[in-house]
Parts: sequence; structure tokens; C-alpha cells
Amino acid sequence: MACVPAITLPLELERAIFEISALSRPTRIPNLMLVAQRVKIWVEPLLYRGIYLLDNTAPKRIVRNDGFLAIPLDVMLSAVNKKLPEFFQRAVKYIFLQTPSLSSTHECINVLEACSGITGLFAYDVHPGLLPAFQSLGSLRRLVVNIPDLFGDHFEDCFAGSWFRNITHLEIINFPRPNFAPVIAGLPIIGHLTHFAFNDSDLCPLLRPVFSSCSRLACIVLLNSAVEDAQSLLDDPRFVIIMQTDFRLDWNRGAYTGNDYWALADAFITAKCAGKVDKHRHCIFDNDDSWLQ
Repeated sequence: MACVPAITLPLELERAIFEISALSRPTRIPNLMLVAQRVKIWVEPLLYRGIYLLDNTAPKRIVRNDGFLAIPLDVMLSAVNKKLPEFFQRAVKYIFLQTPSLSSTHECINVLEACSGITGLFAYDVHPGLLPAFQSLGSLRRLVVNIPDLFGDHFEDCFAGSWFRNITHLEIINFPRPNFAPVIAGLPIIGHLTHFAFNDSDLCPLLRPVFSSCSRLACIVLLNSAVEDAQSLLDDPRFVIIMQTDFRLDWNRGAYTGNDYWALADAFITAKCAGKVDKHRHCIFDNDDSWLQ
């Protein structure tokens, strides 16, 4: 029986195939790195594209969380020390930071400084001691932040930092209470802000004047709230309520594919403005795109 000749793919096509495979399921990247040295060079940076960074109280190994890699701080620091500085500056694009321990602040700062090229940061459970490291994140475009956690009692000028200069997508998890007025008043100084999300429907009447005066805002998202609690914003065509099923998984999708709730909100607003969605519909779920049909 005649042998079938081996098919050799152009390197550009071969690389594209491996990169697509890596991005579709990041947890398979360590195995892909074993295929060949050239494949390792291609896909290893993608292993660190989106980092779910855990406190050192996590197991001392790389663990799996929602289908992507979660990395304890000491493991990440070890990787940082073994690579040239340029590697992580270029490779890491998104960081999900969940490090509640004050004792881990110095390690977090080292990681953030090594990954200064990130464009997206989810500061879920952080400490004010990290603020100095945030100042160096000049490429940051997307930020999720808990204002009281990060800024403590000094939140009056929280948006005045230079690292807010290029933010386009901002989600505020918690506003400081009861004195949240300075935070609301400070939103307009974020000069490139086009997308804003929050999760406290009680603030809708207070935020309405800010939204009305900010024409550059293209998308306003209220997360996980009932329509009846957002009456003051329902007439704004930029407004949508999104019910999230898993915010960590949504972040992972955004980091690796771009298909996060921001993309969903943009698609919904565009479809609604085009008359393809009922004008009385204001709420969608992040796992249901049936309205697109």
C-alpha cells in the first residue's frame, strides 16, 4: 500500500492553528508547549495573557478555576524571575487580582510592576497599599475596582491619578457609603471613558445627571438589578441591565476572546437603536443571546 505523503503547513498557518487552540482553552496550553520548541515560543505568552492571581494562601501550584489558570502569587513571582522583563510586559494583558492579605501587598506590587503593559485589571479584593503600583499602569484601558477597598478613606480624588487617563471601560463594584457624592462627581474627569458599569440601583437617580452631561459615554450597564429599580435611566438609549451568571468566567472570556458582557452590551444597544430589539426591553442575561435573532 502506497504511503500517503506528510502534509507540511506553512509556518504562519501552523502558528495560527496552535494559537486558536490555545486561546479557546487556556488550560491546554501547558500540553501544547510540549509539542515542539517553536510551538512553545508561540503559545507560552498566551498562557499568561489573562492571569487570575491568587493570594499565597492558595495551594502552592497552578490550579484550575472556571476553565482557566489561577496562579498563586509565589508561583507567578517565580515565573517573573525566570524570564526577561520584556516577556511579561508583552505577554500579560489582563489581571484578575484577588489578594486580600496585607502581607501579600509587596508581592502584588512586584507582579504588577513586571506586568506593566496590561490593558485590563479586575481589582476584586485589594488593599490601599497597592495604589503606588497602579500608577505605573499607563496602558490600562479596562478597570473593575472596589473603591472603598482600594482607596480606603481617601477616595475624594480617586479618579485624578494619571493611570485613569486612558481608561475607556470602568466598572465600580462598590461606591463608598454614605459619602459617595465625590466619586459620582469625579466620573466626568475620566477623559476617555466610553463605557461605565455599576451594580447599585439606588444610585440610578444620582448618576442620571452625570450620564446626561457626558456625551462621550456610549454604554451604561447596571449589573444584576431589577428593571423596576432603574426607572430613572430607562429612557437613555445607552442603558442596559445585564444579569451575570458568573463574573469570573465572563472576565475570562473577555481576556481570551473579547466576548464579555461589554461586547454583549454594545451589541444589544446597537440592535436596539436599529429597531431590531423591542424598545421596551432593558434587561438581558449574559448566557442568552436569543434577542440577536
